[in-house]
Amino acid sequence: MSDNDAYRPFNLLNHAQDHLQELARTIEVRPGAEVDVKYLGKKAWRKLRKRLRSVKGSEIVQDEAAYNATHKQLARAVTGWRGMTKKVVLQFLPVDPEGLPEEIPFDQNNVLALLLYSGEFFQLISDAVDDLEAFIEAREKEERGN
Repeated sequence: MSDNDAYRPFNLLNHAQDHLQELARTIEVRPGAEVDVKYLGKKAWRKLRKRLRSVKGSEIVQDEAAYNATHKQLARAVTGWRGMTKKVVLQFLPVDPEGLPEEIPFDQNNVLALLLYSGEFFQLISDAVDDLEAFIEAREKEERGN
């Protein structure tokens, strides 16, 4: 180690970019229905939200392509679910129950449908992926074995 290395200040930005841990946790969206999410963080979330709005002239407008792309990105933060039954989905979406399976399989298209058409589901997920304290608590609880 040279003398210059001893006096070089620590660069948290570089460290964070290189060493961010992937944090994950499970949230309950309805009794018996759980969704697994991973942490997006402020920077990623701000980037997603910024894509939703663009300035055209003097108006801020919502771009449909950016809206869909943002929801697809948020859907990637959902990594699984359990207990997502027809009954639960009908609490989020006003869809015809005819033809819905009793257990809704987890896949990105099903997640995306809930995010696009249910404001409540979107809010639950968007709040969950940005709550660092809850992710840290979940990790600590898991490390304690509880």
